[in-house]
Amino acid sequence: MPLINLIHEQRQATRNNERKERMALAGLIATAVVCAGAWGSIWFAGENTKNEAAELQAQVDKLKPIKQAIQASEMQFNALSPRLATLQDAAMSTQRWGRVMDHLSHNVPTGVWLTQVKCMQAAVTDPVSIELQGLAPSQELASEFILRVQASEDLENVVLKSTSGDQVNERQLIRFEVKGDLVGTAKAAPAVDEKSEGTK
Repeated sequence: MPLINLIHEQRQATRNNERKERMALAGLIATAVVCAGAWGSIWFAGENTKNEAAELQAQVDKLKPIKQAIQASEMQFNALSPRLATLQDAAMSTQRWGRVMDHLSHNVPTGVWLTQVKCMQAAVTDPVSIELQGLAPSQELASEFILRVQASEDLENVVLKSTSGDQVNERQLIRFEVKGDLVGTAKAAPAVDEKSEGTK
């Protein structure tokens, strides 16, 4: 009897061991499946990333000629910008002078003669000054001319500089000189770098 009981216990222990081994094997297989799935997911994600990187690189390579053309255009624009600015300034100056001359041609009173038109600019930061010299039969017509010149939108600070009596062909005339500034011709003083001044 005691021998039979031991066999039963041994079989029971063997069954328990087999059950534990099956559970451990099932756990091992499940872990292997999970690891394989995780590795597969990582590999798949890596391949997708590689494909996306290749597509992006292809787009970058496709855009390289356009980028180089833009850079070349920017270099040309930077090289030509000073010339363009000079041409624009010259065009504005020409238009301004054209308007001034047109205004003078339409606003000189009858009997008043302009004998000289001069312009000068002492410094870049000063406006271009214009001097008008002429002859008028009377002080009133000289004053009227000054008022008409002051009405020009392109002239400012228009003042009478001097008047004097003069005889031309046995006629008594008033010689006058008017001075004014052209609007928008004064430029700002160049900025002085304090650091560069300190090193001098």
